[in-house]
Amino acid sequence: MSEIVIIGSGFVGSTLATYFGERAEVLKVDITDLVAVEQALNITRPKVVINAAANTNTAALELPENQAAGYQVNVQGPANLAFVCDQIGAVLVHFSTLMQFSDPVTDEDAAPSPRGYYALTKAWADAQLQVVHPKSTLILRIATPISSQAHPKNLLTKLTNFSEVVSEPASLTVIDDLGPAIDALLAAGTRGVVAMVNPNPISFLEIATMLTEAKLREALPAAISGNELNARAVAAGKPEQVFLCIEPQKMARLGVALPDTREAVAQAITNYTA
Repeated sequence: MSEIVIIGSGFVGSTLATYFGERAEVLKVDITDLVAVEQALNITRPKVVINAAANTNTAALELPENQAAGYQVNVQGPANLAFVCDQIGAVLVHFSTLMQFSDPVTDEDAAPSPRGYYALTKAWADAQLQVVHPKSTLILRIATPISSQAHPKNLLTKLTNFSEVVSEPASLTVIDDLGPAIDALLAAGTRGVVAMVNPNPISFLEIATMLTEAKLREALPAAISGNELNARAVAAGKPEQVFLCIEPQKMARLGVALPDTREAVAQAITNYTA
């Protein structure tokens, strides 16, 4: 039996599976089906369940016909996992998002202000897990993910093609660094909500400049402001973006340190493989 079970084999889940190696098993189970979750976890009996599964199609989730299914995956699914984790004495590590803030905040314990249905489902799940399963759940809120591996959800992959890039700084998460941080947080017995972002925010324009210098872009993109980007979003009927600058204060107090953002991004660019 594996020490760790990872639910979800997407961008985050596959990165964690590589880090944990033989310690972990990637489990394919429909988390919206409580009976299926009970059967799967009672067979594997892990000490830790990492939930990296979610419906992250933000545009599709704005459509009413998709919202019931989105709720099942993003809210009911984590509730099912937490319920069974309590039964078998496991810790649930649940991946959430800083997208649930629609107003600029610097405090990772600020009350969420979700804008858009995806953000709303993630805020619902966080609140439910904190109230019903506070002793067995660690909630990790990540920001814009970056990795050394090319992927459609990887900001580096996106920035190799963008012709315009926002100049405001924002927090982000280099997911290559997640595994050691999770190990450290679990060793410290950490529960509740933690903002898992690299310290010292950076702008997308600065990252695009680093990509250009590394010959992963042909030329520098044009710089635009966050206000200009959001004006276009509103005109197109899309949600506005918030550029949060949150420092990982809880992790710092626990002595768990992700690398500085610029160092981590530079390393990801150096190791970037398509």
